[in-house]
Amino acid sequence: MKKVLTREVAPGMIAAKDIYNAQDLLVMQQGTVLDDRAISKLIIHGIESVMIVDEKGPVRLMPKEPSYYQKVRASKEFKEFKQRYDKETVAFTEELTQIVEKGKSIEEEKLLNFTYNIIGEKEVGIGLFDTLQNLREYDDETYVHSVNVALLCALFSSWLKLSEKETRTAILCGLLHDIGKTMVSEEIKKKPEKLTDLEFVRVKSHPMDGARVLKLKNVNPHIVNAASQHHERCDGSGYPQGLKRKQIDPYAKMVAIADVYEAMTATRSYRSPLCPFAVIEEFEETGMQKFEVEFLLPFLEHVSATFIQNRVRLSNGMEGNIVFMNKEKFSRPVVQCGKTFVDLMEHRELYIERIL
Repeated sequence: MKKVLTREVAPGMIAAKDIYNAQDLLVMQQGTVLDDRAISKLIIHGIESVMIVDEKGPVRLMPKEPSYYQKVRASKEFKEFKQRYDKETVAFTEELTQIVEKGKSIEEEKLLNFTYNIIGEKEVGIGLFDTLQNLREYDDETYVHSVNVALLCALFSSWLKLSEKETRTAILCGLLHDIGKTMVSEEIKKKPEKLTDLEFVRVKSHPMDGARVLKLKNVNPHIVNAASQHHERCDGSGYPQGLKRKQIDPYAKMVAIADVYEAMTATRSYRSPLCPFAVIEEFEETGMQKFEVEFLLPFLEHVSATFIQNRVRLSNGMEGNIVFMNKEKFSRPVVQCGKTFVDLMEHRELYIERIL
């Protein structure tokens, strides 16, 4: 038996003990084989680490890349996007390092340009999301993650119909929300074995560390709040202050959703991206209490809409195309398998296992 950080849990691992959340409620039973849906549940519940059965060697279930991703990545548009993404992410990393380590002032226009240069001529909409969804070869938990969250915030802002000024603020909140994590050593962030109590406290201090740096830079208070509050949850189960719905900044609520979605659907060295529909399902099951509903519902509606006409595999092995989204439950669309239409609202025993 060994302790594994939730971010390093891979499909196929087995829970060695019952898993409880911060409210001491049972989330998962001992002996559960962890799949995409189970891992999504752990992340949504804010479980930091789990005890797993210590088997011989690491469990790294890395299925072959689905054809959906292959087709997108082969396109000229995607290759051009990736070139811009690579260039601007390197520049952003250098800029953030200068801000944290050298005390450089924050130039908001310069930071915003990193995001806008990546987007390029692309309209902020489904096309951008589809491209971003397939940019999953990076295994970086600070800089690349922050860029991705900023891009999601740009999309999120368009879905919420925010003004240009509000959109710029949301993007900056996404870019700088994890600035405190740059102050946590790489040794701690990537430590494969159990963290000591002191190391665990150090990791969980990053929201307030980031807020302190940003306050000294005299930035928009919303950006400071996004850094300090993006791990807070509306039901009070978050950290570092255990704030509740009315106490959390609206921009921090946006970043919290984008942050969790990006973390769950990103590639890690030990696993492929979690199935987006497993993530959407867990948001629907548990997220309504933890995240701002007026933000979460539009987010899930637009994210799920990007997969219309995509080919998927169901949990019983059947394959088909998504042809209709059920507004009552975005994780349970109608899938056309040959001449058969499978409504997942009616067939609760089935679920989408993989995007093909």
